[in-house]
Amino acid sequence: FGRSLERPSTLASFALNTYRYNLPEDYYQNYLIKLAAVSKEDVLRVAKKYLAAEGYRITIVGKSADFSKKVAAFGPITYYDFEGNVTDAPIELPEGVNAESILANYFKGLGGLEKLQSIKTLEVSREASIQGINLKSREVFSFPNKVYKLQDMGPMGKIETIKNEGTFKFMQNGMETPLPEDQLADIKKEMGWIEELDYAKNGVVCKAVGMDEIGGKSVYMLEVNNNGDISIDFFDVASGLKLRTQETSTSEDGETSVQNVDYKNYIDKGGIMMPEIISIPVGLPMNLEFKLVDAKVDGKVDASLFSK
Repeated sequence: FGRSLERPSTLASFALNTYRYNLPEDYYQNYLIKLAAVSKEDVLRVAKKYLAAEGYRITIVGKSADFSKKVAAFGPITYYDFEGNVTDAPIELPEGVNAESILANYFKGLGGLEKLQSIKTLEVSREASIQGINLKSREVFSFPNKVYKLQDMGPMGKIETIKNEGTFKFMQNGMETPLPEDQLADIKKEMGWIEELDYAKNGVVCKAVGMDEIGGKSVYMLEVNNNGDISIDFFDVASGLKLRTQETSTSEDGETSVQNVDYKNYIDKGGIMMPEIISIPVGLPMNLEFKLVDAKVDGKVDASLFSK
């Protein structure tokens, strides 16, 4: 308060407040003296008179699991989702459930960590359709260091990303396209098959944050911090399989949106459980559903793909 008096703008606002609110002329001169004379008993007396507890609401925005216990002493709590709809209170995680156990059960549900790490080759093809345009994706792996990924967008062209040992290529419509180092680094991280297997190598930090329900199934919620990019993964309690990845983004005008990528109808392909459908939002109310067309585990792959 004292330092603020050094600014002419502060003195001008004081003069305006004195006039506007009909304050005594010596109000600000005696402000600190009167403030120092206020006791804690005075504060409590006035609070009891004017601050009726039943007339106030405490609003907190964030992850309910982070604060629900701390604010329970203030009275009943009503929870809302990001759209403003009333929702259920967060479900606490059972004793012993943590990020490590959730991921371990996920690997087990997929077929077992030993099985996942023993695969030599893998080829997965998916297709989707939107507004009459057929889209295709193809992923070919020759473990541990060769990857080919194709996104065929029909009339919009093709994108290929290739990893051959320590060499990376990004190609558009058959032509190699140089990329800035930051974009290339992001692509390198996405060249894996099951990204969770590479979390430790890529410096990804995970934390179990609660429970929820998806389609009537209880799920564990895992917060994933990938070098500052935060998402929430949802894993089926019963099967261990990942059912959803949720990302929250904020536009330049401050509007918040939530996008869910859903993994549906897992089926067995060569001893590995794979989602038959991957549903990706492309703008409300449309989702792009990539359906599994073919998957070959430890089959013969076209080696020339890695040498384009």
